[in-house]
Amino acid sequence: MVRLFGALPEPGGVRFRAPAPASCDLDVEILSGAAAGVYRLVPSSDGVQERFVEAASTGDTYSYLIDGGRRPDPASRFQPEGVHGPSQIVDPGGFHCVTTPGRSHPTIS
Repeated sequence: MVRLFGALPEPGGVRFRAPAPASCDLDVEILSGAAAGVYRLVPSSDGVQERFVEAASTGDTYSYLIDGGRRPDPASRFQPEGVHGPSQIVDPGGFHCVTTPGRSHPTIS
């Protein structure tokens, strides 16, 4: 099974997953929305840290706190303030792609 990284919306909240060694202190700071706050990610045995945050949702902005320094998510799908600003949660399942005959690119609706 392929596991993704970044902010992954699920029913009831968002799962945050990042490749990071257990020796690294890694938190996610949700900056907007109902779940605003700081949450510690939990290391797993496969070199990944993750945390499910209830009430976090699409549109909320967040940053990672890596050993105390604020950083954007390298797996982010959207950086509304540029590459050094906070990341924004996006649900890729919320987009519908339609391929139209005669067009070289799909249309997103």
